[in-house]
Amino acid sequence: MLSSSMTRRRPPLLKLAAELSEAVFFYSRREHIERDRGMRDKLGMCSSAIEEELDEGYRSGDRRRFRDALHRAKMWTMELEFHLRFCVTMGYAPRSEVAEYIRDCDEVTRRIERLQKRLGGPGWSPDDED
Repeated sequence: MLSSSMTRRRPPLLKLAAELSEAVFFYSRREHIERDRGMRDKLGMCSSAIEEELDEGYRSGDRRRFRDALHRAKMWTMELEFHLRFCVTMGYAPRSEVAEYIRDCDEVTRRIERLQKRLGGPGWSPDDED
């Protein structure tokens, strides 16, 4: 079972994912991306899915389900980073505008990977996150 303290405080990884999700959502509503609804929808879907997967994993109370949710959140993070880089390639956004979001994707991925490594250890708890 996961720690019951997870219900009392919001884990740093989940906070970072929520901030990334909100920032990308508002960024995708800017005129140069808004015109391509497919791209806008992809950015919104990926960013919100990261937060949802992590939240589901933390709330599950089960190690296996938490591990699976981490894996899915990592895949969504990688997909979001791909679409942000694609926006630059297609000329929807200058690199300078999306660089911060790409760095945040990298940070979320690093934190997920640290949790995945710790998950296999004895006595692991999500409270050990940072």
